[in-house]
Order: sequence, then structure tokens, then C-alpha cells
Amino acid sequence: MFVRRIRLQTEGMHNVPETGPVVLAARHYHQVYDGIALLSTMPRPVHLVISVDWARNYAHRVALHGLAYVAAWPVLLRSERVIQSAHEPSAPRCVFQPEEVHSYRRICLQQCDDLLCDGRIVAMFPEGYPNVDSHDSPKTAPGEFLPFRPGFVWIAQAAAQRLGHPIPVVPVGFVYRREKRWSAVMRFGSPYQVASSSETDVVVAEIEARVRALCVPA
Repeated sequence: MFVRRIRLQTEGMHNVPETGPVVLAARHYHQVYDGIALLSTMPRPVHLVISVDWARNYAHRVALHGLAYVAAWPVLLRSERVIQSAHEPSAPRCVFQPEEVHSYRRICLQQCDDLLCDGRIVAMFPEGYPNVDSHDSPKTAPGEFLPFRPGFVWIAQAAAQRLGHPIPVVPVGFVYRREKRWSAVMRFGSPYQVASSSETDVVVAEIEARVRALCVPA
């Protein structure tokens, strides 16, 4: 299968439930291709959670919000990027203010909760930053991982409490190669059931370990 300029192979798609709410917790390697791979291969609509703090001006910010609204993609801000921009003159420019971080997070969690309770698939990149990025990223090596953030667990717990049953979290790994064109293998692991009472730290550690294992080249 070809997705624009990438040759894509998928493995383990049967691990994604055919119906009902699902959280995809994916490795973030390429700023564009990760999302394209998920959107183009899943037999069900996928709602990507995206950060918009890289908007460089007000018009860009409005455009990002408009696109996210049309696609029903929840948006959030990475607090460290917004705060750094506000307090360090040499940091990349950001059009958001630190006081906006909390409201964005609250609205994002509510949107994700609503989508899951409507039986949708919500995809998140718990590392927060890709390896290949035209913007600034703390990753410095192709194979580097960042610690997983707990947001994907919080939305699963909230939906589980509201629906009265666990929410499957499916780990997703990517293995990329770049020769004349990009090629990638996207692997789906077995679902991990998250209940409202699940220990957040335990789930984060387990899903991170599973995603890392799915990113080992064959």
C-alpha cells in the first residue's frame, strides 16, 4: 500500500476492536506520516489528538482550530513549549499563553470522553513529540523514545467510569526506513483493558513497554 510518498505495511489490525470505543496509543516517529498511516488504513474513522502550540501566528492558530473542528480532532497544548516561549526570549515563538494550557487540557479531555462514549476511536501519541519534525523536538536520535505521558490513560479511565465498563487501549508501533522513499511497518498490539480504577502509572508503563516492543525491527 502507498500513502503519498510512503510505502506502508500493517500488522495486527485484528487487534483493533471492530466496534465500540478504542484508544490507540502510538509511537510518534514522523510528524506527518504517523497520522496519515492511521487515518488511511483504519476501517473505522479515527480522531487524532493533536497539539497546536506550534502555530507561529494568529492566522495559523485559527486555521489549525478550524481544521481540527471539521475533523473532530481534539486539540491540546504542550505546557512546556508554551511556558518556555513565554519566559525564554530565545525559545521558538508561540502564540499561546501559559494560562491557556489548563483550559485546553480540560476541553480536550471532555472531547475525548465524548468521542469514546459515542463508540469512536481516539488516537494519541503519548510521547508528545515525533523523531522527524520540521519544528523543534527534544528528540535527537532516530531511535529515541520519550517517556509516555498519562493523558491517554486519563481519557480511558473517564470513559470507563461513564460507560461502566473497561476501555481497550491498543498499542501501536512504527518501524520506519528511509531509502529513496519512506517505508514503514505499522503494528497493532493486543488491547489492554483500562477500567476507571486502573492504576495510571501501571497502565502507562505497560503500554509504553508494549509500544517499544512493537517498534523493534523484524
